[in-house]
Amino acid sequence: MSDLREPKPSLQLSLDARPESIAPLRRHLGGWLEETGATRRELFEIQLAATEAFANAVLHPEEPTSDLVEIAGTVTNRHVTLSVRDHGRWQDESSPKDGGGLGLAIMDELMDSVVIEPFAGGTVVTMQRRLAGSWRPSRAGLGEARRGDSAGRPS
Repeated sequence: MSDLREPKPSLQLSLDARPESIAPLRRHLGGWLEETGATRRELFEIQLAATEAFANAVLHPEEPTSDLVEIAGTVTNRHVTLSVRDHGRWQDESSPKDGGGLGLAIMDELMDSVVIEPFAGGTVVTMQRRLAGSWRPSRAGLGEARRGDSAGRPS
């Protein structure tokens, strides 16, 4: 009989909306995914998808009201859910800042599902993927970071 009280570690990051924040994102996300029992391949692919979502949140919001990008993650029944939220208006496809890229295609390929939800205060990209690896409980305090976490330590 399986344990219905499977631990559900969560990840909460709030990082500066700058390209330099990608390294702390990868570091925190990688540590968190290792604790969930993700395989090396899963870890790499989920980190890559999250990096693409983060890069879009940095580059594409119009008239942002905050200089932060928020990342939230949960694992339930071996399914990882990651949400990346910016605080700007969704760009109309007819007015891209830069010609666009392959970020959404990469996310779609690497994750089981990708949902983009624009709303008045920003955009949320929610991605899900089922993990194949075995569950390992998380350590207390893992996965929390605050604004300006350029050294990889909570401030």
